[in-house]
Amino acid sequence: MDYGLRPAAVFQTGNRAGAPCYKNTDQIIMTHPGNKTIRKQKIIGLTGVIGLALFIAATGLGLVFPFAEGASKTTLRFDVGTELHEDDAGKIAGIHGILLDAPTRVAIITGHTGPEGDPQANARLSQARAETVRDALVETGIAPDRIVTRGAGGTMPVEAREGETEASVDARMKRAVVRIVERRLTNQSGW
Repeated sequence: MDYGLRPAAVFQTGNRAGAPCYKNTDQIIMTHPGNKTIRKQKIIGLTGVIGLALFIAATGLGLVFPFAEGASKTTLRFDVGTELHEDDAGKIAGIHGILLDAPTRVAIITGHTGPEGDPQANARLSQARAETVRDALVETGIAPDRIVTRGAGGTMPVEAREGETEASVDARMKRAVVRIVERRLTNQSGW
């Protein structure tokens, strides 16, 4: 096959003496007996790079590991104490739908409070918030053994956004975070 290459010189390269060196306008190609063409090697390399790029993109979109830890996260707000915000009923329905679609997934619910006040009281309130969300999911038909609750108290406060009022920050601290994960990714005994 003629690729429009012309012999430029004969050098000693590596452990092969006298391998002809062909020169094109933009590249130097060394040919050795027994090797496939450089073009075929480039195609294989390019295919690998494209495949890796597609895998990374699919992973980022959640198509490869769709429910690895952190892939599905929903934050529910509370008005006062353990009273769920009225606008979050749709979020409960969405979590319910996700859990119904795949029986291998579980919900890990973490309740939160602000850092002010008694740490033990905050821990109890945050646990009660997580249990409120659990009870709402159980009422929709989700089995209790597919739900784990925990209270974080005020150990994970939210950061104030630029220009945000203190009242707005306090309102965002009254929350429960629901993560949907594969059961095999949890370390719960008996699962």
